[in-house]
Amino acid sequence: MKNKKFSYMKISSLFTRSVLILFTILILLNMLLIAQIFQTNSKLNIDEYSNIINNSIHYKDDSLFLSNEGKELLLNHNLWIQIVDPSLTEVFSFNKPLDVPFSYKPIEFIHAYKYDIADSSLFVFEKELNEKKYSYFLGFPLEVITKYNVQYNPTIVTSLLNGNIITILFLNLFIIFIYSFFYFSKKIAKPVQKIMESIILISKGKYHPNAQKKSLYKEIFDCLDELAVKLERNKLEKQLLDQHREKWISYISHDMKTPLSSIKGFTELMKDKDYCFTESEIRQYSSIIYEKAVYMEEFIKDLNIIHKLKKSVIPLTIKPINLVLLIQQLIEEVLLIPKFSDKKIRYTNNSDVIYINGDAKLLKRALLNFIINSLLYSNMNPEVFIKVSVVGKNVEISIIDNGRGISSEELPFIFEQYYRGTNTNENSEGSGLGMAIAYEIIKLHKGECKIDSQMDVGTHLKIYLPITTNNF
Repeated sequence: MKNKKFSYMKISSLFTRSVLILFTILILLNMLLIAQIFQTNSKLNIDEYSNIINNSIHYKDDSLFLSNEGKELLLNHNLWIQIVDPSLTEVFSFNKPLDVPFSYKPIEFIHAYKYDIADSSLFVFEKELNEKKYSYFLGFPLEVITKYNVQYNPTIVTSLLNGNIITILFLNLFIIFIYSFFYFSKKIAKPVQKIMESIILISKGKYHPNAQKKSLYKEIFDCLDELAVKLERNKLEKQLLDQHREKWISYISHDMKTPLSSIKGFTELMKDKDYCFTESEIRQYSSIIYEKAVYMEEFIKDLNIIHKLKKSVIPLTIKPINLVLLIQQLIEEVLLIPKFSDKKIRYTNNSDVIYINGDAKLLKRALLNFIINSLLYSNMNPEVFIKVSVVGKNVEISIIDNGRGISSEELPFIFEQYYRGTNTNENSEGSGLGMAIAYEIIKLHKGECKIDSQMDVGTHLKIYLPITTNNF
């Protein structure tokens, strides 16, 4: 708990320090910017303009006039001038706006300077000519220069600046520090801490979905929840896979051990020097050894095939196949097998020609496996229905039997390699790879298998394969 608090405080402190540094930098930049804004631009230096204008005002023949240099300056910068005598009556003007008064009362003259007129900022200057003093307005456009009147108590301002400025700055920084610390803690540090805790829990396999998802990191929490669900699912799948692998190894060991035991027993018997075998016994024992060796050879071949099918590295000879004809030939071959000669297989199709692209040898093996399984695990009077029909862009092969059925617990694993259900009884002499091999062959041809079964009713297997668009 102390480590969590320390991490939480560390994150918040880091952010707060960053805020303070940023705040300090911003104050300095703002001070420089403000100083730059209020700094008099060399192009608009009022004193410089007033000096030029002041030197351009002359008196001649009882009247005032402005030199060409002064007029050019005013025109080039959109400025204007109005000169008034001591009675505040205009005696000269140049480039003056129409709404500027001709004469002023004292208060009007003060207000004109203080609050500006004619969309111009006014500055007042004085010129003495011929022993007489004249006042004049120099008008600047508001978009160039603007004046603001600020009223304050200098005593209070001076007192604040002299005695309390450091306290005020410190107080502001302290308020910013406290606010940023707690705000950051709530909005950022706590969710980050929660994310860190969630990652640690996920690494230990103990993560549970987070209910608080209204923070800034909602998407991250959603991803963590999704990751946790996937990891949990993968964990369960791995456990299930390990269980199947253990059973699979147990079955393989049993099926390899049984024929090996027979081979070993008969070979030990035949090498006994104290016993003379008849020719009939030799043939009998040799036949058994050969059958067991063939079984083991076929078993190893099946293992090799299922491995290649899983890795999709088995070579395919793709050719157009008339599936209707292929299944018809398969049914005839099955019924020629002695133990299936008395079985009933009903076959229907809604088209005499349905072409698919595939490897005829592999497809024949897959379909033969499915048909034989339906016959093997049926009742005493088995009856199998096979129907081939076109469904959309696929051909559907339905194989329905009246067998003992498959339990709902075993149904999801029926296509697993080396899987044997609990309802196989005496008919379990196969390698246990037949259904898995057939399923992988169908998948290799971009098809799929669906199976439905009820105990003591039967099983319905549906195989879908894509129809070729070519005409043959």
